[in-house]
Amino acid sequence: MEGFQIHIKGRVQGVGFRPFVYNLAKAFHLKGSVKNTASGVFIDLLADEAITNEFVAALKDNPPEKSIIESIAIKSIDQISCDDFHIIDSSFSDEIDLKISPDFAICSNCLEELSSEADRRYNYAFITCSECGPRYSIQKELPYDREGTTMEMFGMCSSCRDEYDDPSDRRFYSQTNSCPDCGISLYLFDGSKELTGLSQNELIDFVCFALHRGEIVAVKGIGGYLLLCDPTNASAVQTLRNRKNRPDKPFALLFPDADEIKKVASLSKREEALMKSEVSPIVLLEREKEATSGICWELVSPRLPTIGAMLPYAPLLKLVVDKFDHPLIATSGNISGGPIIFNDDEARKELSNIADFILTHNREILIPQDDSVASVSGQKVIWIRRSRGLAPSYFGALPENLENGVLALGAHMKSSFALSQSNNWHISQYLGSLDGYESQNTYRHTLSHFRSLLKTPIHKVLTDNHPVYFVNALSRELAEKENITTDSYQHHQSHFAAVLQENDLIDEQDVLGIIWDGTGWGNDGNSWGGECFTYQNYEMTRAFHVNYVPVIANDKMAKEPRLSACAFCSEMESARELLKKKFTPLEWKNYQNSLLRKSTQTSSMGRLFDGVASLIGLIDVTTYEGQAAMLLEATAKQFTNEITVTYSIPFDNHIIQTDHLFEAIIQDLKNKRSQSYIAKKFHLSLVQLIRQIADHLSLKKIAFSGGVFQNGLLMAMLQNHLSEDYLLYFHKELPPNDENISFGQLAQYHLQQVKDAALNHENYVSSDTW
Repeated sequence: MEGFQIHIKGRVQGVGFRPFVYNLAKAFHLKGSVKNTASGVFIDLLADEAITNEFVAALKDNPPEKSIIESIAIKSIDQISCDDFHIIDSSFSDEIDLKISPDFAICSNCLEELSSEADRRYNYAFITCSECGPRYSIQKELPYDREGTTMEMFGMCSSCRDEYDDPSDRRFYSQTNSCPDCGISLYLFDGSKELTGLSQNELIDFVCFALHRGEIVAVKGIGGYLLLCDPTNASAVQTLRNRKNRPDKPFALLFPDADEIKKVASLSKREEALMKSEVSPIVLLEREKEATSGICWELVSPRLPTIGAMLPYAPLLKLVVDKFDHPLIATSGNISGGPIIFNDDEARKELSNIADFILTHNREILIPQDDSVASVSGQKVIWIRRSRGLAPSYFGALPENLENGVLALGAHMKSSFALSQSNNWHISQYLGSLDGYESQNTYRHTLSHFRSLLKTPIHKVLTDNHPVYFVNALSRELAEKENITTDSYQHHQSHFAAVLQENDLIDEQDVLGIIWDGTGWGNDGNSWGGECFTYQNYEMTRAFHVNYVPVIANDKMAKEPRLSACAFCSEMESARELLKKKFTPLEWKNYQNSLLRKSTQTSSMGRLFDGVASLIGLIDVTTYEGQAAMLLEATAKQFTNEITVTYSIPFDNHIIQTDHLFEAIIQDLKNKRSQSYIAKKFHLSLVQLIRQIADHLSLKKIAFSGGVFQNGLLMAMLQNHLSEDYLLYFHKELPPNDENISFGQLAQYHLQQVKDAALNHENYVSSDTW
């Protein structure tokens, strides 16, 4: 009998897709097979065309919950011989065209079994099923099968094998299947010494006793180690800050369940759904002012009314936080500024300087991943960090006729890389700042592993045009070693290209790009960051930018908002007394001399936020990136009355002039206006500035990118004040910060190909006409 072959692409491996297809085929009484391949899932059916179409319709209507079907191709095949429907062995090839599934948070069914005394996996710290558990972090090769993961070393017992072979079981063909009899083991270390003779439950009891005593415990999660401590114990929190070298940056909190979160923070339905999703990110929430939890808020989240809250995404974390019986600080296992530690030997060596105990296990992590971070502004989710649960797959808009084998190395801060392969653009997880040797090694390790997974030959490397960035040096190294060509792109144009591509606007005309961030190497050798571009005929033009001010003390300026205030107010006598008291006499003299030299200039919107924060007395010296802007946003939220007036920010001859802004702020300070009033008025003034620029350029489409648009208040204002009159485009799957630069570099490369093709076509037509 004639048959049909169905080829399905998308996120269809590691999500229970083959068991789903098997049971669907049985329901249709069909014969044939299903298998994983390096380019998706293939189904062979012994059926006529009508039945095959019914089968595909049913498959599309109710696929596995975590699957994402991107395409289904059906073709007739020669007669096939089969007596039943089977899941057959995966086929391997060098031609990979596949989405890699991310690590999934524990599902509701496994959570129920974990707490059921009647279940054989009761309190088993590594419970998983076909719908949840680690994927990307343990994957050695494609396609996704147990022997291609670090689960290969764990042979299934007879009970697990029976589940694995049973089509009616939830663990049918679950590649991470295990249980207490055949699975993963826990180990506890006190420094380099292992504490032996304890069962899993006794180890968890020991850890919770240590946490109650105010000690710090490192626990191996899915993508690396987390540091846990008791947030109600001020001494413990301060010790963690001291050991981790993290004076002020907020710590995330791990809660047993959503009800516990609601006791201390407002939690909307959308925020709760996001937190309970398969991504299970850290979600930034507004803290309740009257929260009486005993948590030391000024140590957990200094000066900020928000908290980063998450639910336990791994069963081990669920067991620990439930046993502890109230929230825990859960922060990345690293020294601040370094990469998350994921290697067991390195953890015992490095984390013993921070943690009193280390709780680990023998399932190897191949790829490090921090927790993803998000916030909700109105109806929009803002991804702040894209990592565990999201990377490395991207499902948004892509151009047709993608060029294969183009590697984009991204930016220096909030780094990521991206790779075009077959019909996909894969985007790595967040890899942090590339200042340090350890971070650079983690970047190299992740890139090497990624390339070995996808087996895609690289013929072009793209990078940022900053001459001294690590990614720039790496691009030259790869070019020399592998005899491939390189291109570099301007940072803010990459941001613009990223948001254009994600919103499928590459072929559109007349788009205004508001690209605001801290820094990026400009085409004129200055530091850009407050940029307004126009996009027409595949060309980006710098239409307006924040007026240049001198860069004072190089990189120190980004860490000391008082320097930004000096730079923006350098010629204002009215600001002199306000600013001078922020410095010692020697500092004041030295920095005034720096202003006179006027070497490198900056148009940074990030530095503008810093300058305002310092001028109104919020902060002069920061200890983490974005601290001044976060305080300014938090302060603005405190002013609950409506503001109808804004500061004047005129623009002319491509320059956005900020003198009037700072003069008006100084006048408001003299008039005893509150910090919250000024901060909110400043935010609203930026929205009004965007409106005026759009009207001046007669543009109705506005796209936004850059780290400034992590600001939830600004995002809400943009939607509330501009959405009725303009088409607003924001990032969807990608963060607005520098994590999207690698994706933007791929988009710029594609844009250049489209532009060259259009130009060649015009030249051909012109020549033919002549």
